[in-house]
Amino acid sequence: MKRDNDKEHICYLDVKVIPSSKRFDIEMNESNKLKVYLRSAPIKGKANEELLKNLRNIFKCKVEIVRGFTSNKKTLKIEKSCDEIVRLLSRKGNI
Repeated sequence: MKRDNDKEHICYLDVKVIPSSKRFDIEMNESNKLKVYLRSAPIKGKANEELLKNLRNIFKCKVEIVRGFTSNKKTLKIEKSCDEIVRLLSRKGNI
């Protein structure tokens, strides 16, 4: 998890995506890296769509992929403070 020094309310998250899973789920390890399980297969951007849709619903803000469009390792830009992201994830029991 990295903060944008110029903008207080922007956070960059490194995410490992596990497509074609039985459920949508999020796990965060001790080094603040997310592992996201997606139901969609990585075909024609369906997994990326599911990832962005679900994270936008959880964080209630703009979420975009800035690196790793075709990889299972992605960097996300989230327009919310890193502290707020951790708080929201812990509230959902994902940490």
